[in-house]
Amino acid sequence: MEKYRETVVCTHWGNYRVSATAGKVNTVTPVSTDSNPSPIGESLLDVHDPNCRIARPLVRESYLRGDADHRERRGREGFVEISWDSALDLAANAIDTVIADHGNQAIFGGSYGWSSAGRFHHAQSQLHRFLNCLGGYTASVDTYSAAAAEVILPYILGGDSYTMVNNLIAYQDIVDNTDLLLAFGGLCLHNNQVVPGGVADHKDKQMLQQLADAGIDVVNISPLKDDIPAFMTAEWLQARPNTDTAIMLALAYMLETRGHVDRDFLERYTVGYDVFKSYLLGECDGIPKDIPWAASICGLSEIQLQHLAEKLVDSRRPLITVALSLQRTEHGEQPYWMATVLAAMLGQMGLKGGGLGLGWGSNGRGFYNRCQVPFAWGRFEQGRNPVDTWIPVA
Repeated sequence: MEKYRETVVCTHWGNYRVSATAGKVNTVTPVSTDSNPSPIGESLLDVHDPNCRIARPLVRESYLRGDADHRERRGREGFVEISWDSALDLAANAIDTVIADHGNQAIFGGSYGWSSAGRFHHAQSQLHRFLNCLGGYTASVDTYSAAAAEVILPYILGGDSYTMVNNLIAYQDIVDNTDLLLAFGGLCLHNNQVVPGGVADHKDKQMLQQLADAGIDVVNISPLKDDIPAFMTAEWLQARPNTDTAIMLALAYMLETRGHVDRDFLERYTVGYDVFKSYLLGECDGIPKDIPWAASICGLSEIQLQHLAEKLVDSRRPLITVALSLQRTEHGEQPYWMATVLAAMLGQMGLKGGGLGLGWGSNGRGFYNRCQVPFAWGRFEQGRNPVDTWIPVA
């Protein structure tokens, strides 16, 4: 009789019960605690399908032969399967040659490793530990996910981006206190299927339903209507991609020129507003950042922008959220900076359900936790990297 086994597998997209017979996966079932499981877990059924995996190491033909001009043939020739022993020998010889000819700084330890669901099998950590044993490497800094935010937020909010993202606003405070939510980039459900380290219950759908049930006025400012689910009946403003900062500037102009700026908050908690105000009003460049100016950039009409600004002025407790997608563009630091300025002008930062939410609609941010865990996960030491050169990961 073939041996039957069942185990729980924890992945970035949730936890699943996986059954297998004779080493072959038969079923993948979400754990019962997950109220809205992700279908991505069904991909575990394909782990033994040779059409879905690379089963053995592959090397370009000319590289395997050792041809002197093999670099020029990249993208123009086939690959050859080789054994793992041969692949390890090729890699070891290449590393030795690079170190001997150019030094350890010529090795880029840049494997991103996001696909690794476990911590021991985290590819980037293993690679860095290995390369440190060989004398170091050129590292990568920041992440693909939030590089612009990681660089700008310490300067404008005084802390690292992940601390800021996880601690600025509590979800229940929004349900209880917020009356207007401007969601730049939306609050996309499918982006929350994946959470670093896994999530036992995908509860973002019912949490958004709570916002809808609370009667909060939600505005989806995004090129895509379904960046906020239909059941929320959000107002949709189909802005041109990468123009969120222009929209925020126009809202700020309205607040400033109509006398709706919280001067006390700005004087007590911020620095530099006078410099920003000069730019906003066009005193330094002759270009007022008003509604007609923004409308010519963002693809929204002046009437739409005027309506949005009036909503913001009339709101009792507004909240501005910005998705990670806003900073994954050229000049991606600008919308995160400007959203902070706009929230400060409103004087709502620090109040329950008001102010600013960063990184919302991606990796569960804004839904699954407010604070980081107060401990470090177990890990092997990676050693010390004596090489001080680095490359931005993006």
